[in-house]
Amino acid sequence: MSTKMRRSARTLLPLLLCAAALPLGAAPPGGLSPVTPSPATFGTWEATVRWAQPHDVQGPTGSVHYTYTYAHISATTQDSCEVQLDGYASQRGVTVVDYCTFVPY
Repeated sequence: MSTKMRRSARTLLPLLLCAAALPLGAAPPGGLSPVTPSPATFGTWEATVRWAQPHDVQGPTGSVHYTYTYAHISATTQDSCEVQLDGYASQRGVTVVDYCTFVPY
């Protein structure tokens, strides 16, 4: 009877080791090569520019103050956004705050 027990122990030990090693060969969550999400196709291209408008404030010093005016550009294509942005940026004193970026819906 002890021979049978030794024989079954010899076959049981490799089976247990194989069963313990099975998860090591399993695929990780998400598969072997995760699928990258496709870029959003619906949205707008947006940009922001600003410029300073000087004005006088009635006071004892009569100093000049500036007020910033912002323009928000919105377009359906990147080319259209860049054309509008170039139109503003070519004017004197205009600063680009945000360049054309895609904003999905």
